Amino acid sequence: MFAYLGGEAGPSLQEFGIGTPAESSSLADRNAVFVIDYRLPPVLVPIVSKGYFWSGTELDFYNLSDYNGNLFAFSSRLTSGALQPDLAVFTDRDNSLHLGGSVVQPVGDNAWILHLDDAWSYAYDDDDNELLIKVWVDQSAVPPLVIPEPGSLALLGVGVVALLAGRGRRRVV
Repeated sequence: MFAYLGGEAGPSLQEFGIGTPAESSSLADRNAVFVIDYRLPPVLVPIVSKGYFWSGTELDFYNLSDYNGNLFAFSSRLTSGALQPDLAVFTDRDNSLHLGGSVVQPVGDNAWILHLDDAWSYAYDDDDNELLIKVWVDQSAVPPLVIPEPGSLALLGVGVVALLAGRGRRRVV
């Protein structure tokens, strides 16, 4: 679950989402959680559920800022070849949050607040407050039902029919 708590950014469109989309992707191709327009008066942003993720699933996040032209930042690059925008958004470069350089603040069991700058912040500021997002695990969530694809059902039916047909035959030696 995701809740946008607020933020302070220059006049820009800020997108926060899950995954590492291609930089040439369209909004429809990305798994956006929030798109916040800081050029407009603040609006109430609804809580967003992005579905069920199995325990232990690693989630990568991205930010797209259009403050000075479109610029992406990806959390997935932090472990291999992080660029300045990645570090600006997904780390606290001066440890001002006193979280050991992390932008993730634990706020209870299975709940965190992300203190994110935007991708352009590497060139302008380091205040960790363009996007404040609460993330938590919905304890009432249940795993989705696994429903076989229609082709799998047909193969399963053929296998069951063959199995049942074989039960009625006797083998004579």
